[in-house]
Order: sequence, then C-alpha cells, then structure tokens
Amino acid sequence: MILAALSDEFMSASVIKIRAGHASTGRVDTVRDACRTLERLGLAEHVGSGRRSTSRWRRT
Repeated sequence: MILAALSDEFMSASVIKIRAGHASTGRVDTVRDACRTLERLGLAEHVGSGRRSTSRWRRT
C-alpha cells in the first residue's frame, strides 16, 4: 500500500515504490498517480517543480 510506504520525510516516487513492495523494475507512474490521489484526499503532500525527477512525497 502506497500510504503505508510514505513517511514523515520527503522521498521520491521510486523509493516509495520499493517501500510499498512493488517490483524495482516496474513503472513508477502508478505510484506517482497514487501519491497524487492521496494528496487530493489530504493524506500526502509533495514538493518539487512537477518534473518527475524532482518531485518528492511524504504523508501529512
């Protein structure tokens, strides 16, 4: 579960993917989409420019 993989520290979607138990070779887009959904629900927040390589997420 993506929410369980988030912590109080900002981290990249690829790190969240690994912490959530997803395959390291899998695409990170589904994790990023889930993080955006969690943000809309008020359960996560992100920093960064919106570019994939600079966005970082954490739980709220």
